[in-house]
Amino acid sequence: MTHVRSRPAGSGREEERRTRRRRRLFTALVLAACSIILPGAAHLRSRRHRVTGWILLIAYLAVLAGAAYLIIYRQDRLIGLSVQPRWLTGALYAAIALGLLWALLVWRSYRVLRPARLGKRGRFFGGVCALVLCLVACVPFAGVARYAYLQRHLVQSLFDRRSGPAVGTPFGGKTRINILLLGGDAGSDRWGTRTDSMTLASVDVRTGATVMISLPRNLQSFHFAPGPAADRFPRGFTAAPPGNEGLLNEVYEYGQDHPNLVPGSRHPGADLLKGVFHQTLGVPVDYYALVDMRHFADIVNAIGGVWLRVDQPIPYGLEGGVIKPGYRKLHGQEALWYGRSRTGSSDYVRMGRQKCVLAAIARQADPTTVLTKFSQLAATAEKTVSTDIPQDVLPELVQLSGKVRNAKITTLQFVPPKIEPGNPDWRLIRTQTAKAIAGQPLSAHKKKRTHAPSVNEICPAPGPNG
Repeated sequence: MTHVRSRPAGSGREEERRTRRRRRLFTALVLAACSIILPGAAHLRSRRHRVTGWILLIAYLAVLAGAAYLIIYRQDRLIGLSVQPRWLTGALYAAIALGLLWALLVWRSYRVLRPARLGKRGRFFGGVCALVLCLVACVPFAGVARYAYLQRHLVQSLFDRRSGPAVGTPFGGKTRINILLLGGDAGSDRWGTRTDSMTLASVDVRTGATVMISLPRNLQSFHFAPGPAADRFPRGFTAAPPGNEGLLNEVYEYGQDHPNLVPGSRHPGADLLKGVFHQTLGVPVDYYALVDMRHFADIVNAIGGVWLRVDQPIPYGLEGGVIKPGYRKLHGQEALWYGRSRTGSSDYVRMGRQKCVLAAIARQADPTTVLTKFSQLAATAEKTVSTDIPQDVLPELVQLSGKVRNAKITTLQFVPPKIEPGNPDWRLIRTQTAKAIAGQPLSAHKKKRTHAPSVNEICPAPGPNG
């Protein structure tokens, strides 16, 4: 006769208890994970901590509502704060503090629901899982802290600490802001920095409408603003020292080598060139921004390339490559060659292509792209861009850039046959500059153009994503 061994009555109940504890542990971990995005979820499950759960949930929803209000109705204010070092410092420390508090909240959420009687394995497994959830909760706050740190470092290293216009008076009450945009053609095979691309961007501060006015790199016989440089060259830059040809693209480097011509300036080369533009165009120049073309390709790559329509083949590289015509997304080196290539064209055609590239970057560098590529852009900007824009002006300038993206951009190039670089008509230059800025029709010339062309008129239309 076979005997069947019976189970003790208590073993079944113990197994049941272990199963219930495993389920409660699983529930505790799931609700702790939910607490990452919905604080109070675990506390609401516990009768003893339900009031705390409601407090956490209501506070969290109130913060979300406030954030949504700021994003929807005060976005311009948030953008302005994003370029102020003191606010970025506050955001950095706030993100670190909130990250630690959120991690503690997740840990507490786990402890609230964790079964009281767990074996060593259960405690170890639950603790490890809870710690992993705490780290996950810290990730977004670490990302915010990192962005705040990088942005603060970029602002402090790139922009002047000197004060801008009076607080509460946008751009000092000016109706237009004029920024000199320079492309520096420096390189290991070149001596110094020659500004082969020089464009004054005159922006209406109310509408963002922009006029881009260019002078050719080979302009001659120009005059300096009153001061030591004008005293040294009373007849213009024609009597340039050996090694110079008296061309406009030599002024920046000459100023850098002779800072005594602009006493007290932190940017002697740029300030000397700003004075030349003021004298030539009759328009005051507020600030400048210089992009070192050696690293220009890095900027284009950082935003994922730019869409342009290539009208004719552009020589590319040193081995006979060609950028073919058509709608194309140009990446770093391609965009650089597109803007700089002289083969089969003139300096003036190249100037037009450079404006097209700049306009394409301005329109296509959307906030999402900038945010996702921010680390790369920040690192590139530090070694690529120099400027005298004060930190205090940045909030207003960033808000103005948003208007520029959706506003009309016109361009005025003083190139043949409009002027002769070796013997320019200074009166014509000043008159047409004033009319272009005022939005008035320009005097007809050989091509019978009666208005300043828009970027869309001189630049090929962008590609499908432009």
